[in-house]
Amino acid sequence: MKTQAILGVLAAFAAVLGGCASAMTPEVYSANTRKLLDTKSDAIKACYDADLKTAKDAGSVTVHFKVQQESGKIVDVKVDGNSPAALGACVSHAIDGLVLAPPDPNEGVATFSWDFSVGPPPP
Repeated sequence: MKTQAILGVLAAFAAVLGGCASAMTPEVYSANTRKLLDTKSDAIKACYDADLKTAKDAGSVTVHFKVQQESGKIVDVKVDGNSPAALGACVSHAIDGLVLAPPDPNEGVATFSWDFSVGPPPP
């Protein structure tokens, strides 16, 4: 029987540095970053499905990263030390290098978390 993974996405935007008339508000920046990360939902779910075959980890994977000013590229992805190692590495790899468009003239610093839990077996 295949176990289903439930992927809950909780996101919190940490900060947007600086400010100018053409910059996004922190709320818009956060929403746009969340939408960008959501494009990798299938890859992140695949990370968890692969993890379930061996480690059967449950819990949260939290990543901290920067969004480069002007280019919008996600860089410096670091996994929180409390996250399962292999699962965290897979999630980090899935989002590293994504590009936020349109970019913002300010560098963003963000923290996002995914909660992973083993769901009930299919009927």
